[in-house]
This record gives sequence, C-alpha cells and structure tokens, in this order.
Amino acid sequence: ASNGALCPVCTGAALSDRIDLLAGGQEIVVSALDYPLLLAPFLDCSWCRDDRCYELRWPNARLLIFAGGVNIEGQDAAHLSGHADEVAITLMARPNAPPTHRPRLGGVKASLSAWRRIEALAKRTYVPASEESRARGAGAGRTDND
Repeated sequence: ASNGALCPVCTGAALSDRIDLLAGGQEIVVSALDYPLLLAPFLDCSWCRDDRCYELRWPNARLLIFAGGVNIEGQDAAHLSGHADEVAITLMARPNAPPTHRPRLGGVKASLSAWRRIEALAKRTYVPASEESRARGAGAGRTDND
C-alpha cells in the first residue's frame, strides 16, 4: 500500500478470492493492516458446519466468527485497533462457548428525513437516458430483451 498499510476492504475482497486456502487447512497472514476488525464480514460462515469457525487474530485481539455469531476476545477494545502489524486468519474447530455478539436482525430504523437525504444523494448519480448513452451500452441498449 502507498501509505505502508493495507486497506481492510481491499484486503477482505482479496481474502474472499482465496478462502479456499483456509478450507484446505492453511493459515493466511496479512502484514500491516489498518482496522483489522473490518475483515470479519468477509469471513462468512453461513456455509460452515456447526463444528467450524474462522479465527481472526492480531496482538491483544481474537475473533471467532461462526454462523450465528462472533466471539470477541481482547484487552480494552483492542478489537477497535486502528492498525495491526500482523493479522492471522485460520479455519478451526468451533469452541463450545456461546457467541458474545450476535447479528442484529430486522435492520436499523432510519428517520424519513434521513431516507430523503439518501435518495437525494442517489439521484445525483443518475444519468439521464439518451440515444447517446444507449449507444454506449447504458441500460438495455437498443433491444430490450430481458
């Protein structure tokens, strides 16, 4: 990375492409990673049997990620650390301990004014339909066969 630290979103996407290494028993080690906690969403355990989980660890922090929840271990919010010199990821046997954190279901309520601001922002990204935009490949083009 240009600033010497890897982006967790780009690293997570790359990790998703190599998840087969973990299933094969290998450990993946990432050096110089900013906000390592942000790798957790890329380690989806919904496919795992109940006896397996991902372990994500760096100094003073350890996460166990399994279907139905996450266990977070660490000292004084180490899981919120802004940088880790080394992060190790493995697939391991799931412990018997229940999850310390479960996913929130049902979404988050947002005010109508917040939704209106989001919609206004989204509308700024729209490109008006025109013959020129269709000729360049936007939308269904000249033949709408979907």
